[in-house]
Amino acid sequence: LSATDDLACAYKHLADRDVDPVPVVEGNPDHANARLLGIIDTEKLCRHLAAGLDLEALQADSCLIPPPPVLDPAAPWSALEEALQAYPVVLIRDQAGYVGCTRRDLLRSLARLAH
Repeated sequence: LSATDDLACAYKHLADRDVDPVPVVEGNPDHANARLLGIIDTEKLCRHLAAGLDLEALQADSCLIPPPPVLDPAAPWSALEEALQAYPVVLIRDQAGYVGCTRRDLLRSLARLAH
């Protein structure tokens, strides 16, 4: 998401599209050089929803936590495994943008490898 997108858009990514984490960048999210500002703070977003706040009136950059580590897609599995020991999620950045990776994603991927 762009920092100026509304939190309703962030909610759609999290709830409807099952995207987690939702990275937020400065400027155009489709631009390869967009600067990563953070990820949507799902706990804060839940508090906003519980309080009945208008998510369309709030910008994505008002609900951020610092980004997790960002790895290159060519990084070895061991780098991802190590990062996931310290963080619940890691971002992988390629030409198309950011993709979140969790321990569950790592387990699924490793299980498909031919050993």
